[in-house]
Amino acid sequence: MSNPNYSHGEFCWLELGTRDVPGSKAFYKAVAGIEHRDDPMPGEGDEKYTTLMSDGKQIGGCYAMVGDHFEGVPPHWLAYIYVDDVDAAVEAVKAGGGTVAADVMDIPGICRMAVAQDPQGATFGLFHPLGHPGMARNGFQPGGFGWLELATTDTAAAKAFYGSVFGWDSDTVDMGGFDYTSYKLGDNSFAGMMAMDGPEWEGIPPNWTPYLTVADIDAAFAAAMENGGQVRVPINDVPNVGRFAVVGDAGGANVALIQYVPVSEGEGEPEPAAASA
Repeated sequence: MSNPNYSHGEFCWLELGTRDVPGSKAFYKAVAGIEHRDDPMPGEGDEKYTTLMSDGKQIGGCYAMVGDHFEGVPPHWLAYIYVDDVDAAVEAVKAGGGTVAADVMDIPGICRMAVAQDPQGATFGLFHPLGHPGMARNGFQPGGFGWLELATTDTAAAKAFYGSVFGWDSDTVDMGGFDYTSYKLGDNSFAGMMAMDGPEWEGIPPNWTPYLTVADIDAAFAAAMENGGQVRVPINDVPNVGRFAVVGDAGGANVALIQYVPVSEGEGEPEPAAASA
């Protein structure tokens, strides 16, 4: 089944794995007004899968990290990439030097999926729908996810990998002391990348971080702190883009919060290049 909402290589779903589902629900409600819906997990047991909602539309999921297979795994957001053929994408990941963390599986009525890592160790999902529409495309509106950012130890290798597996183009600019790369499909920029240079990255593995759009960064940041959040990067200004911060949510998963500068009529969506500067 194809998905008219997405094309091969686009991020199409975000999923939060946490050991504190109630705390995470309260956190994202307070920070960005995100609602939720709980549904039974496929199979036996009382496990629930939480669908996160903004303006009545699905923007992601949340589940409890229960079981021995999660031992040693920190709470995290997992970004899924839409692919035309999951099995072929898995082989492309392997051919590009990546690894498969969770083999291909079907979730009836939802998707065919797998979980993989790029050669530097950043984790992402592969997703082809079996009935699921993916997340709503309202990421640059408050309460939506509009950007993802890769922090990696080898930007050149990452460009080659994601280009070969998903057909991503890239555009790298000098931001005055460091390089920032925007990933593109055609003319559409949808993600960024920066090198993990400096002692502040010590002990942090390569990773993808989602950017959650908020209407007021100061209010959102304050709400995050009041609801169990932790400061990772304090509020910063990015000229011509907006104001952002990176926080740990109530369960410890990292998420960036961003308030974009207003876009003039006819200029299109903002592009948060260098948002982690």
